Order: sequence, then C-alpha cells, then structure tokens
Amino acid sequence: VMNGGDTEFIFLSACTSHGYGMRLKQMGFVVVCWLTRVNDDAAQPFATAFYKARVKNNASWQAAFDCAVEEIESQNFQLVDPDIVKTKYAAGIPKLLIP
Repeated sequence: VMNGGDTEFIFLSACTSHGYGMRLKQMGFVVVCWLTRVNDDAAQPFATAFYKARVKNNASWQAAFDCAVEEIESQNFQLVDPDIVKTKYAAGIPKLLIP
C-alpha cells in the first residue's frame, strides 16, 4: 500500500514492460507484465481470463495468471518472443511478479 491508498496490483499490458514491472514490484505491488513484445491478439484474451479468474472465481494471483496462460495456449498461442519465433501465434512472454 503506497501513500495511504489501497492499490496492490498493477496490470501492464504493454510490450517489454518487465522493467517497469520490476520497479513496481520493488515498491510492493503485485504486477503482471510482459518480458517481450506482446501479440495484441493474445493480450486481450490473456487479460480477460486473468480478471475473470480473479473476480469471478476469487483465484489467487498465481492461479489467475495460470488461468490466463492456459486460455491463450488453448487458442494455439505460444509463450515465446515474437521477435525470435516469427509466427502469428507467438504471444510473447508474460510475467507475474509478486513481492
């Protein structure tokens, strides 16, 4: 909790946001970010599955993250760097950072 607020989680749905995520983690936030570029077609169902698991199923951070990974993998996306594996199914590499 920072400056008396109640924010504990930040979702960075942006390419190569891992560096920002690490800084936020050091400040005490739980963060979801992307180590690599992220495929927009994968980012949307990833975020939807993550929030659905957290809100609807009251899942833990890790369980919601795992659910989001499973969702995009079920759509044939691969958790690989799109700059290295050049296919339309290269989703990017998401990260969950917990202080």
